[in-house]
Amino acid sequence: GGGLQLSLEASASGDHISLNNINGNVDTIFINLVSVNHGLALAGQIIFLDVFAALNYEWFTKLGGKIEWTGGIVHLETPERLYRVPLPPLKGTLSLKDSNALLKILSGNSNLMSLSLKKNGWSKADITFPLIDMLGIPFPSGNQSDGEPAFTLEEKIF
Repeated sequence: GGGLQLSLEASASGDHISLNNINGNVDTIFINLVSVNHGLALAGQIIFLDVFAALNYEWFTKLGGKIEWTGGIVHLETPERLYRVPLPPLKGTLSLKDSNALLKILSGNSNLMSLSLKKNGWSKADITFPLIDMLGIPFPSGNQSDGEPAFTLEEKIF
């Protein structure tokens, strides 16, 4: 209840923890507790579909599965203004690549954004032109090939 409904299988052995078959949904109010400090607030729910993660005391050793967002209004604060944008439902794929936790976000077949998190706490968001177009944010045109980042944001979060 309360905007959080998840089921999962968990096991631990020595310094390893495994979480498997993570399914369910999380209301975005929980995500907004963190994201609003970075100028982003979402409506709707995040749905977890067969997500799995394994980690030791240091970092992830496995990560995968699908994540969906139900869509809705996104509030995005930029230095110029506050945007209020309706977005369609989006899909994401979790993975572990070169020891980095990775979330690729798609609308249909268009890559909109790739989020990565390194073991050292650095996060990176590659924002593509299709997402900028969806958000209606003015941005200089450039190489607008699908999937190539229009710009990248990096921040140390822990």
